[in-house]
Formats: sequence, C-alpha cells, structure tokens
Amino acid sequence: MRHEPPAVVAAPSRSLSRDSKSRDGQGEMPSPRSPTPPGLRDSLRSPVRRKGQPLVWILVGVVGVLAVVLAVLLALVLRGDLKEGSVAAITLVVTNPGPGSGDIETPASPPSSQPIITQVVTSSPAEGGGTLTGQPPTTDVTIPTVEQSGTPVPPSPTPTPSATATNTATPTKRPPPTPTNEPGVIADFERFGTWKRGDQPNGSFTQSAAQVHQGSYAGQLDYHFDTDGNDFVVFVQARPLTGQPTSITAWVYGDGSGHFLNVWIKDQAGQVWQVPLGRVSHTGWQQMVGVLDVNQPWPWAHISGPDNGAIDYPVSFYSLVLDDAPDSFTGGSTIYVDELRYGESQP
Repeated sequence: MRHEPPAVVAAPSRSLSRDSKSRDGQGEMPSPRSPTPPGLRDSLRSPVRRKGQPLVWILVGVVGVLAVVLAVLLALVLRGDLKEGSVAAITLVVTNPGPGSGDIETPASPPSSQPIITQVVTSSPAEGGGTLTGQPPTTDVTIPTVEQSGTPVPPSPTPTPSATATNTATPTKRPPPTPTNEPGVIADFERFGTWKRGDQPNGSFTQSAAQVHQGSYAGQLDYHFDTDGNDFVVFVQARPLTGQPTSITAWVYGDGSGHFLNVWIKDQAGQVWQVPLGRVSHTGWQQMVGVLDVNQPWPWAHISGPDNGAIDYPVSFYSLVLDDAPDSFTGGSTIYVDELRYGESQP
C-alpha cells in the first residue's frame, strides 16, 4: 500500500485567532495598521469644529426677541391700543445676539443688548365698508418702552388742555369832565361842562367844532327871539374868579345882528351885576371886552340881590346872556364864543 505524505495544514491566521478570541469574550485585538504620525493623532483628538453652531445662537436670540414682542403686543391688546381693522407692521433689528456668533459680522454702531422695535399703525378702513383710496392716513401710536425685565412700561399720559376763563375788562363809565379853574380862564370850551338855560326858552348853548378860534371846540349859541318885546336868553355856569378882576374878555364869531352880549357876575354880598361885552355888530371872529365898573351907563346894571352900589370881592362868573336889540327884533341866528377869560386890568 502506498502511503501518501500527510497534508500540511496551514496555521490559522492571526486574524482568525482575534475573531475567535473576540467570540470567546477575550477582547478585541488591535488590527494591524500602519503607525499614525503624532501630529495627525493630536489633530484628530481635538473636537471637531461644527459650522452650524453660530446659527443655533442666532435662532435662540430671535426666539427671545419674538417672546418680548409678543409680550408687548399682548400688553397693547389689553390696553385697547390695537383696534380691530388696524394693520401693524413691526420691524425687528437684533444687535449683539450673544456669544458664539462666530461668522456674523459686527455692525458699525455700538452693540446694544436691547431689541429696537419700530411700529407703524395705519388707520382702520373707512366706516360703512368703504374702500380707502390713495395714501391712507396714519395714526401715531406711542410704543411702550421694553426694559430688561421684559415688562412693558406704559407711556406717560398726555395732559388734556383745559380752557382758562379770561376776564374781560368792563369799561368804566367816566363822569363828565369838570371844567378847571385855571388863573385867568373862565371857559375854553374844550371841556364844556354843564350850562343851564334860564327861564327864557329862547335858545341853546352847546359845544361845537364848526367855528373855533383856538383849540378844538367853541361854544355855539343858537337863539330865536319870537316876540316884539324884550327877549333875551341866559346860560348859567357859576365859576369862582381869583383876585379882583377888572375885565372880562371873549372871542366872538358874530352874525352882525347888533344884539348885546353880556356877562353876569355875583359878588360876595350876593349882588348880581351885568357886565356888557358890547354889541355883536361884526361878522367872523373878534374879541369883545367888558369892564367891571359900577359907574358906567346901561347896559351895565344891577340884576338881583342887595344893591350897595359897589362890587364886593371876591366875585364869581355867573352866566352868559344874549339880549335882543332893538326889543322889536324877531328872528334867530347863531354866534360862537371861545376863550372866555378875566383879567386884573382892562386890556
């Protein structure tokens, strides 16, 4: 019998031994690999840089800002500031989103930890379902300030203007001016005062600017003598005269009638004397003069009171008198008197 040489059995590879040992629970043997350089091994041990990490921080910042905006809108709704039909546009600008921003560019302005909220509110549609045309009107709305705590602070209330009552000054009625007694002046007729007519209703005496010798006004004497007897008219305004006057003068705008213009004075004894200024025979302005002298003839006369034949000083101007001449005259006209004065001596 021919004997064949025994077959040579190849020894199991080391990998089979590792597999068997692994199956037997004896641990894994390191696979035969080429040795790793030290520099590469250190780089592999460092954590891998993840490119998506900055995006996560951005999303976290946006979510925080949205939460603050929702809180603001909720506060506005509770206060009734947002009305039905209004459209709100909110612009969010986020700065300094936080650490780990990585590749995000830094803004030119300094970073702020607070979001900037801009709100524009347009007016509601027109009532009755109408359609707004053109640029809609805008309504300004004050946005509450968002503090770091996240609690909205309501805006300060706008003061309501209140009407202030204005007292209107009531004009005060002034009494009629009282004529002044300047030395030498009886009446300049700028301040007319009150002239009382006597018992004879034969005329009137008023302040007038129609004919003036000096100043702005003169006295206008309108007369009418209706009978063929002795007619005259008297206008009374008593004024004391200082010193011991010897003459009385007046500027008279005459009508050429020839009537007598007289002045009555009253002395301390109560005697009333008639001082004649002369006859109004001229037309236009002319000065007329009367002298205080008891020894002169008529029309100087004693009118009333005791008659002791003398003027007892001090005296007062008593009245202005126009007497017709002749007595048979009937008719009427107008003369003007200005600058009625007195003096210590005859001019």
